[in-house]
Amino acid sequence: MIQELKNDVQTLKNIVQFLMESNPSAGVWHEWHTMTEIKANGGDKSKMTETKKIADMTSAGDSVSLGKIDGQQFTIVAVQQSDYEDQRGVKITTLDKHQVGESMDSFNKFHTTRKAVVEKLLSEQVQTALAGDNVFTVKCVKTHTKDGKHEYFVLEDCS
Repeated sequence: MIQELKNDVQTLKNIVQFLMESNPSAGVWHEWHTMTEIKANGGDKSKMTETKKIADMTSAGDSVSLGKIDGQQFTIVAVQQSDYEDQRGVKITTLDKHQVGESMDSFNKFHTTRKAVVEKLLSEQVQTALAGDNVFTVKCVKTHTKDGKHEYFVLEDCS
């Protein structure tokens, strides 16, 4: 038991060191995770769990991740706060339905915890406009911080 805890502590130290020394892309992180899991299973790849993308999973509710329609135009008709764990989030209802996923199911409700999007949509000004029967035709696009080091998503108006 004590040796297992020491191994777990060492693994966590390795993870922290790795993250502090690099800004890993999703691919690098996946490779590292895979390598770590193979080692943890004594080199037996058959015991590995399958790594999936969270954006590919639909929720048990009636919405899917906003990431499913990144770059596509949509018309917002309603927004409600819908937090996920300890992060502020929103559920967006759109006028139009979008086909997403392998099953090509149609959805008009999307959720996100993307900070810039959440802050904008929960602002008093946007909430007041939506309550007054206004709609917003937008698309969600990736942009970069001024220093170019980080990416984040914003809503852009569509004409």
